[in-house]
Order: sequence, then C-alpha cells, then structure tokens
Amino acid sequence: MSVSNAGGSGITGAKYRTLSAALAGGGNVITTGSPTITKVTRSGVVYGVYTFTATGTVTLTTGAPLACEVLVVSGGGGGGYALGGGGGAGGYRSTAAADTVAGGGATEQTGFLLLPGNTYTVIVGAGGAGGTSSTGSPTGHGTNGSNSSFGVTATNALITTTGGGGGGAQNGTASASTRGGNTGGSGGGASNDVASFSGGSGTANQGFAGGNTTANQRGGGGGGASSVGVASSTTGNGGAGLTSVIDGVSIARAGGGGGGQNFSSGGTATDGGGSGGLNTGTGNGTAGTVNTGGGGGGGGNGTTNSGAQGGSGVVILALALG
Repeated sequence: MSVSNAGGSGITGAKYRTLSAALAGGGNVITTGSPTITKVTRSGVVYGVYTFTATGTVTLTTGAPLACEVLVVSGGGGGGYALGGGGGAGGYRSTAAADTVAGGGATEQTGFLLLPGNTYTVIVGAGGAGGTSSTGSPTGHGTNGSNSSFGVTATNALITTTGGGGGGAQNGTASASTRGGNTGGSGGGASNDVASFSGGSGTANQGFAGGNTTANQRGGGGGGASSVGVASSTTGNGGAGLTSVIDGVSIARAGGGGGGQNFSSGGTATDGGGSGGLNTGTGNGTAGTVNTGGGGGGGGNGTTNSGAQGGSGVVILALALG
C-alpha cells in the first residue's frame, strides 16, 4: 500500500508501529462515535479495524505515525414514486491494498499516514428518503443520499464520497427534470414514461450512471459502484456494487436500487440495494440495506406506491499495527 502524509508535517513514509494496546480505548488511539473495533491479519500485517456507522472522531495521541487504509461509502439515494427509478448507490472509495478496484472503475487509491496529536473527523452519510406523491424535489423524486468523509476536520476532508442520486418519478409534467434520475455518487434511475429519459450521472471514481427509460412499463435501475443501472427496456435492475475485505470479511456494498414496474416482479438489486415495487396496492420499493450505501427501490405502477429509503453509508479505518 502506498501512503501519503495526512497531517502536513513533511513525513513521507514510516514503518508500521506495533502498539502495546492494539485496539482503541487503550494505548494511544482514542475514538468517539462508538465504532465497532476488531483486529484482523491480512498479508502478514495486523490491523486494528474501526467501523463507523455514525459520525465520530479518531485521535492518535502519541507515538509514531500509523499507516491507515480507508473505505468510505456515502448514503444511497431514495427510489422514485410510481414506476419510479431506483436510487443510485452512495459514492464508494477505497484505499485498502486488498481492494484492487474502487468505485466507478477506479484503481485502488493512495492511503494515509495518521500523525500523533491530530484528531480526524469521520462523517457517515444518511440514506435519502424515497419519493411519494407529495414529497421530493421535484415532487415524487427520491432524495439524494448524504455525503460521507474522513479528514482532518469536517471541512478539510482527506477523502469524500458523494451521496447516491434519487430516482426519477412518473409525476407531474413529463420532462427530463421530473422523469430523469438525479446525479450522485452513482446516479438515480429514470422513471417510466411515454418518452425516453436518462438516468442520473455517477461521480468519477465513485460510481456509475442510473438506467435510462423508454416508453414501457418499468423504471430504470439505480447505478452501482461497479456497473450502470439497467435500462427499463431490459429489466430495470440496479447496478452491481463492490466487495471489500478491509475488515477481514468479504462484504459487498453500494448496489443500486431496482426500478419500479408494472410486471410480475420489480427490478432486482444486489449488494445492499433495494428491489423495485410492483403494480399492486402495496407495491412500494424496498429500502436499501443500512450501512451499505445501497440505493432504495422505485415504487411500482400505482398512485399509492412510493419509492424506498436508501441505505446509510459507512466509514471503515484499518490502522496497521505491525
């Protein structure tokens, strides 16, 4: 893993340091925000792993700098209302040496050195709300997820990801602004209509675009960290996410939500994304899974069928202990 100085002292490299107290709460690493703390070994290196599911801080109080790998996933976008597009996955970035690909097809990014005396801020983005007949902007659209970040301060982030784009909605006057998906970390899928509309764009090195729609009975799938949301002319499935082993377990995150449909099944989703709803009285989309950044599913074909909430994000730090 290559590393860069995260504190501005001019240090360009350092050996991994063995801590007498390997995990936070003892020794020289202090956290707030109640992260889950584990210890894993990858490629002969022992890591203290801090999984933040809520905003917090990490402080290295004494000793030598520590090499730090980071996975940052933002909140997924909400699905759109009534044949709505699936919500886009939250933006996905990784510096872990074991993760060869990051979001949007990017290669592994550069890690950091945490410097003693510095407090680093962790922000975990919430998932966006699903669209309904009376909520969203424009009305019916899913709401974008919130950004996640890791940095010296909340406004001086070392690494930031963008919240997933909300799915478009079949509501109001047919136009690109109402039917198209929102731009985000991964873009929201477009809504079904009598014309063709585009899914929202993804953010470079974080995720892919949402699925487009044509004149048929499906919403487009939300974009995922590793692939574009599927167009309504095919299945309206959500785009696939990515798998990371930063915490020693192979877990897939940041899948796009499925589009809502007027068929026997809604657009499907994987890797934390929620599936799309059907043409029934209870045809709401399915919510994205918490702490995966998965997009919410779009609502099915019906005036009571709402889009679903996107999954919240996560920030995971792996500190090399020796």
